Amino acid sequence: MNDKLSVALNQLDEELTKRQLNLEIVICGAYALQLSGYSRLEHTLDVDSAIQLHSVEIKKIIESIGQKLDLGPFWLNDQASTVNLPEGLLSRTKPVGSWKSIKASLVSRLDLIKMKASAFSIRRDHTNKDWEDLVLLKPTDDELQAAILFLRGSNSPPKNASKRILIEFEETIRDLKKLVE
Repeated sequence: MNDKLSVALNQLDEELTKRQLNLEIVICGAYALQLSGYSRLEHTLDVDSAIQLHSVEIKKIIESIGQKLDLGPFWLNDQASTVNLPEGLLSRTKPVGSWKSIKASLVSRLDLIKMKASAFSIRRDHTNKDWEDLVLLKPTDDELQAAILFLRGSNSPPKNASKRILIEFEETIRDLKKLVE
């Protein structure tokens, strides 16, 4: 587990508690893998939340902690909240952590697989961490079929897209199917 991120979250919780502020996050991405017990060769340097961080004051605290710990200003970010998320994702999360002012939950394994497949589809790079994370997760055939169904519903290019884009999307689906062969 990335100790720097644990320290950062603990410092964030202390600062929020002092200021009587509360934060809710839904952890997804590579840090969710780490919290779920998967060991990556390279630890992630950020915590992705599937729900938006609305408070400007809390964002400033996050930036300050990131600077102090040399994690950068976006070590806790809500970029994942801007993409298509699996329907009902919030109903399948499980609580994680024991902070006073941070309510954190973790996306389900299936939702994580769907989100990683979607990120791979967008980036289309077998050398990126999304592909490596999918390999690490070892999705079952059922999980992979659910991820492909999600992709077809959320990331499919429009029918009037260029032939190249349509071909690349189908190549992505074929690549994903190789995960369970």
